[in-house]
Amino acid sequence: MLEEQAVSSSTLGKALESAVAFAQSLSQWAYITIGASVALLFRDLSQRPKTRFVRCLFLLFLPGWVLLILSIYEGLKVHGVYIAYLMSEKPDAAKAVTDANTIGSCQLLAVKWGIGIFLLWLAVYLIWWIIDGGKRQTNETLNQP
Repeated sequence: MLEEQAVSSSTLGKALESAVAFAQSLSQWAYITIGASVALLFRDLSQRPKTRFVRCLFLLFLPGWVLLILSIYEGLKVHGVYIAYLMSEKPDAAKAVTDANTIGSCQLLAVKWGIGIFLLWLAVYLIWWIIDGGKRQTNETLNQP
């Protein structure tokens, strides 16, 4: 019986490690997406869209960023569950795995919605770019010394 509990605890400990690794991977994707969107936002000023609709479309970045930051926060909470499990005098692997799964589910949902918002932005921007057909005018004065 004691040996069965040890095997079960070991299996649950490995499941917890996997949940932490997955949370870390999701956080990395969130960081990458935030970084890429910020780089896109601050790209060359001469490429700034002239139409109000497209400029307002960039407001979609705000909820996307909020959701991705929430995802990173949830990933930190998964790490916290794992550290608490490791530091506990009487670790309860089943509770730790349950907590990590619950928090990890919230993290995954936030990443899905956050990236979904950026995909929506990309689709609308691409449609605008195709329909615009190069009608954009660059502001040459911004590139002069």
